[in-house]
Amino acid sequence: MPSLTITPVYTQGGPSTENSDSFFGRYALFATLAFTATVFLFETYLSLRQRSSYFKTEFPSELKTTVSRIDEEEKKSNSAKNDDGAAKPDNSTDAKLDKSQPLLPQLEAKFSKAQSYGQDKVFFSIVSSTYSVIEEIVYLLYGFYPYVWDAACSIGSKYFGWDESTNEIKVSLIFMAIVTVIGLITQLPFDIYSTFFIEKKHGFNKQTPKLFVEDKIKGLALEAVFGGFSLAAILKLIKWGGDKFYIYVWAFAFAFTTFMMTIAPVFIMPLFNKYDPLPEGELKKQIFDLAGRLKFPLTKLFVMDGSKRSSHSNAFMFGFFNNKR
Repeated sequence: MPSLTITPVYTQGGPSTENSDSFFGRYALFATLAFTATVFLFETYLSLRQRSSYFKTEFPSELKTTVSRIDEEEKKSNSAKNDDGAAKPDNSTDAKLDKSQPLLPQLEAKFSKAQSYGQDKVFFSIVSSTYSVIEEIVYLLYGFYPYVWDAACSIGSKYFGWDESTNEIKVSLIFMAIVTVIGLITQLPFDIYSTFFIEKKHGFNKQTPKLFVEDKIKGLALEAVFGGFSLAAILKLIKWGGDKFYIYVWAFAFAFTTFMMTIAPVFIMPLFNKYDPLPEGELKKQIFDLAGRLKFPLTKLFVMDGSKRSSHSNAFMFGFFNNKR
C-alpha cells in the first residue's frame, strides 16, 4: 500500500534509506500519526465546545434556583437561632464569601470573572496542546527518538566506555535524561505563561520566580531518582522475565505505585509544602464527626500552605486503609 509509506528522516543507526525499517515506515508510523491526530482533533473539538459555554453572560437558571433555595433555608435557620439566642451571623470579612449575606448575589458578582478565567484557560489549553501534538509529530517524522538513542550511545561510549549491548540500562538512563531535559525546556514557556500571566491576570498566582525555579529543580531531582530507578528495574525485568516478562513488569508497576502513594504524603509532598496539624477546636471536631458519620477512618488532619503558590481553594484526602489523612 504505497499510500501508507511514511519513513522517518532518521532511524536508529543513521539517516533512513528507502528500504530501512520497512514495516515501521509502511504501517506503524502511519498508524501512530493517524491516531495522534484523531485524538488531538477530538479533544480540541471538546475544548471548543467547553469554551463556547464560557461566553454565556446569563447566570445558569438551575444554579440560581438551587442557591436561592439554600439562601431561604439559611435565612430561616439564622432567624430561628437568633430568636433562641443560640448563635449570631458570622460578620467576618476574611472569607471570599460573606457567610452572613445571601450567596446568590455574591455568586452572580463573581460569575463574569469566572467566565473570563475559563475562556483564557481553555484557549491556552488549545494552544498548548496544539504545540505539543505538532512537536510529537515532528519528532516521529524526523526520527527524534532514534537520534537521541544514538546520541546516548555515543555519550556512554565516549565518556564512560559503555557498550550499548552490555550497558543497555545505563544508556537508557542517559536517553531518559536527554528527553526529560529537552521536554522541560520546550514546555517551560507554557508553564511560565500559565503561572505568571494567566493566573496573575485573574488574581490567583502567588508563586514567586524563585519558588517556581525551586519546584522545577525538586521535580527534576525526584524524577531522576524514582524515574531512573523504575526504568532500570523494568528493563532488568524484561531481560530476566523471558516470554512472561509482562507479568513481572505488571507486578513491579503495582508494587512501585503502591509504595509511591504510601511515601508521597510523608516524604515527597513536604518537600514542596508545609503541613501543620489542624489545631484543636470546633472545625477539627466537626470534620472528625463528619468522618465518623461517613465511616471514613480519618487519623490525621493537616493545614497546607498551598496559598504560597495560588489563591485557588484546595483540599484533598490521601492514604490507605486505616491511615487516611
